[in-house]
Amino acid sequence: MLKNLFRFFVNLFILLFALFFVFRDGESILRALRHLIPFEKNIQDQMLKESRDLIFASVAVALLIAAIQGFWVARPLPSRAFPRLFSWAS
Repeated sequence: MLKNLFRFFVNLFILLFALFFVFRDGESILRALRHLIPFEKNIQDQMLKESRDLIFASVAVALLIAAIQGFWVARPLPSRAFPRLFSWAS
C-alpha cells in the first residue's frame, strides 16, 4: 500500500514537472520538433495539425467513455444505498 502511494506521488511529481516545462517552453519545443522533421514546411504543418487533432480526439473519446461508464455505474447506486427510502415511497 505504502509502495503504491509513494509510486503515485513520484509519478505525479514527474507529470507536473514535465507539464511545467511543456507549458513554459512549448513554442521552442515545437520549433525544435519542426527542425527534426525532414519534410517541407507545408507537410510539417499538415503532420503537426493531424497529430494535434488525433491527440484531441483521443482525449475527448476517453473522457466521453469515462462519463458514460460513470453514469452507468452510478445510476443504480441510490436504490442500493437507500433501499428503505425507495420502498417506503412506493
